[in-house]
Amino acid sequence: MTELEKVFLYIKKASEKGIVFGLSRIEKLLEMLGNPQEKIKVIHVAGTNGKGSFCAMLSSVLCKSGFDVGVYSSPYLLTQKDSFRLNNNEVSDEVFLSAMIRVIEAAEKMSDSPTEYELLTAAAFLIFHKNKCDFCIIECGLGGDTDSTNVISSPFLSVITNVQKDHCRILGNSISEIAGHKAGIIKKNCPVLYCGEKNEALEVIKNKAEKMSSKLYLTDKSIFKIIKSDIDGTILDFGKFKNIKLSLLGLYQTENAVNVLTAIEIMRSLGLNISDKAVFEGLESCVW
Repeated sequence: MTELEKVFLYIKKASEKGIVFGLSRIEKLLEMLGNPQEKIKVIHVAGTNGKGSFCAMLSSVLCKSGFDVGVYSSPYLLTQKDSFRLNNNEVSDEVFLSAMIRVIEAAEKMSDSPTEYELLTAAAFLIFHKNKCDFCIIECGLGGDTDSTNVISSPFLSVITNVQKDHCRILGNSISEIAGHKAGIIKKNCPVLYCGEKNEALEVIKNKAEKMSSKLYLTDKSIFKIIKSDIDGTILDFGKFKNIKLSLLGLYQTENAVNVLTAIEIMRSLGLNISDKAVFEGLESCVW
């Protein structure tokens, strides 16, 4: 059995533990690894849907701007290695194996063994720190407050794409309850973007942002217009951005795109140099 096969077997056994909520195990695991999550610049993304496309589009734009970008998303498609991307490419076996060996060595010393998701989340932070990523786009798996990714004390930007009824057995039966969980990613003095339209969710998110002294931004859907949409893609306008081409098919992708454009404007206001050329090329070349 190869080392890679041994790692996959270990992860498979960890998956038998199922989903166990709480941050105590992941915090302990990351502490043993030197807290790599505190040494990287993170864009933390929660929401009911649209997270994957949002992360892919933003990563594509940042890469076109010359930044090195890591993306961690879930669930994976074929193997656990699918969850990790460096500059829009799946990580190599070597990169994955190196990180997982360190994570497993630390996990073996814990009395309360980590879950599969906790192992992979820790590996993501290790991979992105070791590869000196300029930005790491981290997607929440479920909810926000107790999700294993919610161990970043000072994200560069927190994003909540939308709030709808999902995982009600776990997150609650009302929009406000679910919004409360997703608002858990808002950190003190760190900006947050809310892209949804549910008033009851906005009220919860607004209150949490005020409590955390975090500036709240909203996506302005009134300045968005679809110019053309067919099998070749979509062309849209959003404020000063005119005739933006999206290769990702589906009218719903236009909402993801305007959310990304809003995030880019926020990041520009925070001092980041992202050219219009990178925006246009990143959105047009994005695949997911």
